[in-house]
Amino acid sequence: MEPVLFDFGRLPPEELEAGHAIWRNLMELQHAAENFRLAVDLFMLVRELRPLPSADDMPDWSDEGQLRRRQQNSWMRIAGRSGAIDANGCRALMTAIKKAKAPTVWASAAMAEREAGWALFAAEFPNILGIRNAAAHPGELSKDAKEMREHMKEGPFVIGAMTAEENSSVFISGSMQIIPGGMVYRSTFKGEIVEYELSYRKANVLDQVTRHYIETFRPFLLRG
Repeated sequence: MEPVLFDFGRLPPEELEAGHAIWRNLMELQHAAENFRLAVDLFMLVRELRPLPSADDMPDWSDEGQLRRRQQNSWMRIAGRSGAIDANGCRALMTAIKKAKAPTVWASAAMAEREAGWALFAAEFPNILGIRNAAAHPGELSKDAKEMREHMKEGPFVIGAMTAEENSSVFISGSMQIIPGGMVYRSTFKGEIVEYELSYRKANVLDQVTRHYIETFRPFLLRG
């Protein structure tokens, strides 16, 4: 996407600060969407260049094989954590834009575009705040038994490859389920399982969300 250039000359002096905030947040929204796509790139690159060794390739699970497996899992988990933070960054930036006190801007803005972007994001990333918190602070959620109990999910449930029986509790931190074109990244957070999908499909969604927000302010853009 091209850089967003805002026409501040259309704003009264008392709204210049809010206008600059909207402009900065639009640019940061673009960057967050781009960074999410880079997280997908990292995940796909790791999957392609560092495949998990199979039992046939390394029947004795040599030290080299175990090291390769740990490296790959760690790199994929880094991608999963980064994507969660970037996607939640989009949510935070959209929230900040919506709260901008700029009556002149909102009087001419395409509000339907803003609402379409927000609705699309909410539908595609419904658990993003919870999974972001779990991804960004894994050590805090498991620092002691009391903290872990607060975040455990009570059974019974079946999700992905995980099954929990009745009267059981499960604590999940950065679980990865490989799916066609990406992965689902899961954790438990405040007694619930939260997750999001890291994939190019979701990266395209964030691009579309960003375009909706840019189109919201089309009357105030110089170009792009």
